[in-house]
Amino acid sequence: MARAIAVVLALLTASHALGERVLILYPQVREPYTKIYQDTLEGIAEVYKGGHTLLAITPGQHLEPGVIARAAPNLYVALGNDAARELGIVAPEGPVITTASQDVDFKVRHQLTYYPDPDTLITQLQRFQPGIRSLFLVAESDTDAYEDRVRETLARAGIGLRVCAAGSLAAAAVCYRQLLDAATTRDAIWILHGGKLLEPALLTNILSTAWERQLTVLSSNPDHVRRGALLSLYPDNLSAGRQLGDMITACLAPGKCTRSETSYLRTMGVALNERT
Repeated sequence: MARAIAVVLALLTASHALGERVLILYPQVREPYTKIYQDTLEGIAEVYKGGHTLLAITPGQHLEPGVIARAAPNLYVALGNDAARELGIVAPEGPVITTASQDVDFKVRHQLTYYPDPDTLITQLQRFQPGIRSLFLVAESDTDAYEDRVRETLARAGIGLRVCAAGSLAAAAVCYRQLLDAATTRDAIWILHGGKLLEPALLTNILSTAWERQLTVLSSNPDHVRRGALLSLYPDNLSAGRQLGDMITACLAPGKCTRSETSYLRTMGVALNERT
């Protein structure tokens, strides 16, 4: 299989002297998805001023180990699942900062997960709907650690979190029906997950029921606001890049990046439905 890796930006000689050898990998994707990574890389560059190498990964083609050896990085950044998978094959020892949602086995992995940081979530919720006393969420079981963080943060503000676990669309539909039946005007339905836990007919049912019963709906998709959700907190790729830049700077400090940890987005895009 052909190997295609495009070196977009050469490693700066001065940064070698400073010990800053950062290798950033991102996927080559078609429009309109290229803008996701363009904005992310722009955000990184706004914050992290050290030298680095950018490698564009062609999905389905393998990363050449010699490229890694020549760059000799002391920190990797893998944007997206394709970049993380390829890096995990040739350099699993890390340390790695990654936005991948898939669980790639790195020795030291600093994960930026594209869910709202719990403090950001509570700030925006209290800003736009201060009377809410409970959040109702349908979630997959692999978000347990995030749910625990959210639950602790909400509890400090006197807000509860009720979670219904679902592993399929059918199970999610049952969960949403149960949560909608139990909800009052002081509760909010939180649509965190799309994908296999949501499809158009189910979304229509959630939003129409919420409208009829004057229930608040919070979503991670700004398109849902146009369809009736009150509020959407969604990833802003430029801001995510800036946060990654902060993470790079922190990881390069002596004694840092020695154990795995997970961070969440501190700055989110906000869409508000002013008609509801």
